[in-house]
Amino acid sequence: MDGSLVGLTVALTTEFVTSSDGSMAAIVGNCSTIIVRSHFNLHPVGPMGLFVKNLEALINDGIARRIPDLLCNRLKRLIEGQTPRLLRRLTRLDVGKNVAERIVTENPAVNDFISNLVDGLYIDNANVAQPIITDDFLETQNRGEFRYNRQTELSPFFPKPMRITTKSDRMLHFYASDYLFNSMLYHAYQMNNLHMQFSADNLPKEFGSFLSTTCAPRELCIGRMIPPLGKRFPNTTASFVLISHGLPDFKFSNDSAIVQLSMRVLTYVKENGRQRQVIVSSADGDAEVLLSVEGDNLSGELKLRTLDVRLHRTAIEGIHSQSFAQLAPLAKTFIGPHLSDALKRGIPFPLKDMMKLVDPKVRRHEGFIELSTDFQLNESAFRKTVRETFADVNV
Repeated sequence: MDGSLVGLTVALTTEFVTSSDGSMAAIVGNCSTIIVRSHFNLHPVGPMGLFVKNLEALINDGIARRIPDLLCNRLKRLIEGQTPRLLRRLTRLDVGKNVAERIVTENPAVNDFISNLVDGLYIDNANVAQPIITDDFLETQNRGEFRYNRQTELSPFFPKPMRITTKSDRMLHFYASDYLFNSMLYHAYQMNNLHMQFSADNLPKEFGSFLSTTCAPRELCIGRMIPPLGKRFPNTTASFVLISHGLPDFKFSNDSAIVQLSMRVLTYVKENGRQRQVIVSSADGDAEVLLSVEGDNLSGELKLRTLDVRLHRTAIEGIHSQSFAQLAPLAKTFIGPHLSDALKRGIPFPLKDMMKLVDPKVRRHEGFIELSTDFQLNESAFRKTVRETFADVNV
């Protein structure tokens, strides 16, 4: 059998909706098919060949009537069945692996902190409202919550409204409230991922001597800054463990972003091959964060503004709050720059393989941040994704 279809026209309308699990689904509402002309030639063989050939006109008439419904039904199954798969990347953005591989500093202690913080981290970008689609724009509202793979609990708080303008000459806008970053801090706090450890084993060589309890006359070390510690435990090393003591708070303002932190600082010394806890103190402060876009990366800069160190208890006689508080300026110059260096290295923008940002601009508002940009679609990468999505489709 051979034949032809001439003048095939398919018209259909598709509605994008948010499903119960937050994914984007497509519903084909109307579908119609018009065929100007179709004809199939039969070439039967065997004793019934002549009889079948006489039915050619009847068979062609039946095919012409069935083709419209057949095409529409298969297109409907294809679109409604595969659209969620194609858009799945938008509702879950894995960031942990990309961040851990990209943000590597010269400070092993900071690297360990970041690696632990982002392990299994992703953005739950599930749709929370029906999309708005017009001839001029497409608007979606997404959860925008950092979560961990091994965690099912949602953040027990909600984002504040973002007052945005609808007038723009840019192609793409992203809005993120401080809820996004507070959700990360909340889940990291719950998972005990906000701790840092500083020891002679994970500090750069130029800082390793600082943790010594005994040092040369012109050197600066912990034993010189806290003399009772050096006197009680000479010729050894100290280490510090910073543990989040309260839920951090992240807030956007028109100028920058502020993070408020509350930490417990545990001080250990090595005695007879074992770590002994000798001081418990607290450190409360806030840091200023400036976010920016460099190329296809979201980067930032961090500056510790205030840091108040207070002594709680100690097993060493002679240590008092005033002598211990002098560690605050040193901590600001030691911890802050290394964390800032990590942020400057940037986080790859989601879907950077699919699109290239053109002249992106970051604007800060009260309670949220806005990224406005034009973009160039990577057609080859987009086609590859579509092919992979529909590769195993049987309609």
